[in-house]
Amino acid sequence: MIGDALVVLNQFGLVSICSLMAGGLIRRTGPGHLRSTLLGLIFGIGCCTAMLSPLHLQEGVFFDLRSLFIGLSTGLFGLVAGTATVVVAILFRVQIGGDGVVIGVSSMVVSFIVSVVWRRAFASLVERDADATIPLALLGLSMSAYLVVALIWPDYFLRALAHGYLHYVAIGNVVGMVFLGSLLIGALRTISMERKFSRLAMRDPLTGLLNRRGLSVAYEKWQAVAPRDAGALVISADIDQFKAFNESHGHQVGDRCLIAVAEAMRRVLHTGDLAARVGGDEFVMILRDVAPEDSRRVMERVCHQIAGITVDLGGGTRLPVTLTFGSHYARSQAALQDGLNLSDLLMMKEKQQRRAPVTHGNLAVVASA
Repeated sequence: MIGDALVVLNQFGLVSICSLMAGGLIRRTGPGHLRSTLLGLIFGIGCCTAMLSPLHLQEGVFFDLRSLFIGLSTGLFGLVAGTATVVVAILFRVQIGGDGVVIGVSSMVVSFIVSVVWRRAFASLVERDADATIPLALLGLSMSAYLVVALIWPDYFLRALAHGYLHYVAIGNVVGMVFLGSLLIGALRTISMERKFSRLAMRDPLTGLLNRRGLSVAYEKWQAVAPRDAGALVISADIDQFKAFNESHGHQVGDRCLIAVAEAMRRVLHTGDLAARVGGDEFVMILRDVAPEDSRRVMERVCHQIAGITVDLGGGTRLPVTLTFGSHYARSQAALQDGLNLSDLLMMKEKQQRRAPVTHGNLAVVASA
């Protein structure tokens, strides 16, 4: 009896170790499917380790907490992770062999299916700041549902029941799922909040565009992977006479003006391009992978597409909004601030050279070293 309890406690420790490893991995950035696969492999290896020290009924027939590994992997980390876990575990169980192979494989398939159903039913559990004890207890209890498979072989079922193995497994599944599942959900919620705040810190709250910090981070990520001969068109834009516009029509209309400009900029962006609000009425666009010889044509296209912005003043009245642009071409190795300084300088020069506001910009093609 004591020996059986120690076996279950040992397996509980294995699940705890896998959960700690998973908690560390989910904080890593990287492709989501790769991270999910690695999570699944962690729990899959845990399943295999659990099968090496199980509660033995007879040669080739044994019981362990492998369903707890499958439930945590699938229920909390999704289909990809769960599939990786159950595939590794099934292959290992087949390799062990014995009279209980069919029971073992069937039980894992049942646990996987039940976990998928549970995840669909409680998909928003991580996002909601709610007590997860009852849902996790249900998942843990359902992990013991596979034991009904043993009813197909009543001799095994009755002997396992007489030895108390079924009780140990059922209790281990529920306690482990509630305890470790709560810890993992807490970690997932913390990481989700951290990433949410990180995204908010990178965005302008009014327009939803990147802010100056977000633009810098995104630009550096592009630089890290861009070839040395790649380049980008850096465009600075400033709303003409915005201060007077704001004072005349009020801040609410001024905010609608900023939002309208941001929406116009989004419409001209392609995948990988960047747009940011870096000041009160100052915007920046970075159009990546533009060839130097195409700079003027691209700039003219941008000016044409952004031209014609109007703001609703109410009562069916719309007021046109004009911008001044300055731009230059920068190699991928050029510092962002150097590009912004030069495009700002060209934009201010354009403002000074004309009296009436227009919607085209002054383009200088500069290849930064």
